[in-house]
Amino acid sequence: MLRVFRNWLCLFLISFLLFSQIENVTAQDDPVNTTQIWLFWHYNHFFKPGFRYIHDVGYRQETPHDSWTRIHYRPGVQYSVGSIVDLTGGVGFWYTFQKDLPNTFEIRPWQGVKVNWPHLGRIDFDHYARLEERFNLDLVDAGQWTFALRGRYRFNFTVPINNKGIMDKTLFAKINAEFFIDLGKTIEERYVNNRRISMGLGYRFNPKWRLELLYVIEKSKALSSDGYKVNSHIIQFRLRTYILPQM
Repeated sequence: MLRVFRNWLCLFLISFLLFSQIENVTAQDDPVNTTQIWLFWHYNHFFKPGFRYIHDVGYRQETPHDSWTRIHYRPGVQYSVGSIVDLTGGVGFWYTFQKDLPNTFEIRPWQGVKVNWPHLGRIDFDHYARLEERFNLDLVDAGQWTFALRGRYRFNFTVPINNKGIMDKTLFAKINAEFFIDLGKTIEERYVNNRRISMGLGYRFNPKWRLELLYVIEKSKALSSDGYKVNSHIIQFRLRTYILPQM
């Protein structure tokens, strides 16, 4: 009983800190508020022990004015070092449609380290740090590439609700916070990300399929040289597919 109480107290404290961050994000002086919808499909194929092929396909749109739309495809490989550490790497391709700014195309190689720790009762934590090399092409000024480095760190925890672990027919809660930092030059773009907080529910149907619905608050500034603050309120749908060796 004491262990259960300690685990739920830990969950409460972390949730409180993240909600405090939300208050921080939304309580700025005269921010511009936007709404967006994001649709993602994540694919995981375990093709040999310790290795999996991963990719995600995404669609993002600002609503209701449709002034900004982004699509991406991000393939990669993940290698598990034991049961706690995962090494990831790949390259992403991003295309952004904009009504009042030039459309852009970006090639984004990335490398990451994920640490799946600690595990407190039902609560599973993970930390994910990534480095991105961003090659951004302005499609109005053809041939004009901009290069920038960006670091990302995401803290996440998942809690099963109706079972003791994430198994078939499990409803689970998911909360995470992600922080972005430009390492040197910043790319001139509509939303220069600063931090992102997500919370919502997911459901595991079987070993192959999961579905997640999240509410995301993202703090950005509009254009790196302008710097006025933007709070984006986002509804995010994520479909996850897992192809296991025995399947």
